[in-house]
Amino acid sequence: MKKSLSGFVPIIFTILSLNACSKNKSPDLNGIKSAKFTIQVSGLEQNDYANFIFSSGAAGNSTVWKINGTERSNESVVSLDEDDLKGGAVFVIETSKPVTAISAGYQFTNGDNTAHSPIAFSYKAEINGTVVREIKSQAIAAADQLNTNYSYP
Repeated sequence: MKKSLSGFVPIIFTILSLNACSKNKSPDLNGIKSAKFTIQVSGLEQNDYANFIFSSGAAGNSTVWKINGTERSNESVVSLDEDDLKGGAVFVIETSKPVTAISAGYQFTNGDNTAHSPIAFSYKAEINGTVVREIKSQAIAAADQLNTNYSYP
């Protein structure tokens, strides 16, 4: 019995040694070091609906976002609606710290009849300094709707 057990000891030792040397990769909780979204909308009229929303997964403090350089305290979700977006101003929405994931979306309804002029918008998403999505100018025709969501892990 002693002889057969002594043959297994080197094998067990080898297996334990290999496991001790293997790299234990824990998930990267700060996968998105920085994110920047640039949006602009033009052509909004009365009875039009527009909304951009940005949500993040962040551990601890929920102060995650800046809009045009102003930090939004205690907000892990920020949104801009048609009242904010009228006038064609450019908005820059950025993370103020690393986050685990981001969900971004927009929704448009161009009036309730065909007499409305088109709504045009641009959207650019930069994750960790790389442009991952860019819509330079997309039009929403009168009486049309558009609803789009993106996830950035």
